[in-house]
Amino acid sequence: MRRSRLTSLGVETTVLSYIGNGPYCYANSAAMLLESAGESVEPRVIEVLSGVGLGAFWVADSQTLFLSGLASAPDVGLSRSFGLLGFNVEEEAESDGDTIPIDALTLQLSNGPVLLGPLDMGELSYRPNASGANGADHFVLALHVEDGAVVVHDPAGYPAMPIGVEALDRAWRADLIAYRRGTYRRWHSSTRVERPGPMQIAEAAIDSFSRAYRESRAMCEPGTAIGPEAIEAVAAAITSRELLDPGLEHLRRFALPLGVRRALDYTWYLSDINPKLADLKRRQAWHLARAHAAACQSSWLPLADHLLHLADLEHRVETALLE
Repeated sequence: MRRSRLTSLGVETTVLSYIGNGPYCYANSAAMLLESAGESVEPRVIEVLSGVGLGAFWVADSQTLFLSGLASAPDVGLSRSFGLLGFNVEEEAESDGDTIPIDALTLQLSNGPVLLGPLDMGELSYRPNASGANGADHFVLALHVEDGAVVVHDPAGYPAMPIGVEALDRAWRADLIAYRRGTYRRWHSSTRVERPGPMQIAEAAIDSFSRAYRESRAMCEPGTAIGPEAIEAVAAAITSRELLDPGLEHLRRFALPLGVRRALDYTWYLSDINPKLADLKRRQAWHLARAHAAACQSSWLPLADHLLHLADLEHRVETALLE
């Protein structure tokens, strides 16, 4: 375990990683895929290397804050992680309107598991109350085809679950997932092509984070708030009581608790590599956790205040990576 002492918020503390539940679906699925090829990589390493938990953007129409960058959607980040770790993993997708590639999937499964995603969580028939999750993205690991169903390891707590092809078709098309590129995206046949050392991986990862921040700024459409401005927009909406229940529930149930975990994992990973960035991420984790507590208690002014501190720290993270 990587441990170090950082001075943050005037308090000297030991960096201790978090082990527990959390929506690390693509990182957990990727770790299982690599394990099937005889490679052991911690999900938190995959999550960090993906770069998905860096940056922020605000979707004003739906009042949704995402603590990730426009250039680091989960599918993009997943492929980024594989490359940084030295793996070649076959990635495929179909064009919109194509039919589910069940024959191709069956053939690929004969050579090992296949990572599927994004999927629409609301169409996964084995999940209780699945329909309430329509439009939420998810990733699973397909294992084999069995009696007209595909058996998957769902890292959200559903191992070895069969899902009928028709239900999988609806989920895997991901019609409601805004960031999807094509349909039926999948990764399979992982092969190690390089064996970079830990410092080599870390240096390449930090370079990739810098590029992702630049790309996010370049691809930002007029009127879209990203980075610190996105977080400030949410704080302003909370202060003026204009943030409606769906936006608040997204903060409470997803964005804030996931943001804490990701920030802690970046702290853990960066502590021996880039102490400055590690300290900034640890401070972010502190404010995110307290923002989550405030949101759950409907304490609007403390919530907005912690978000403003988070925005300031996000500016510092971006500046540090772009120096």
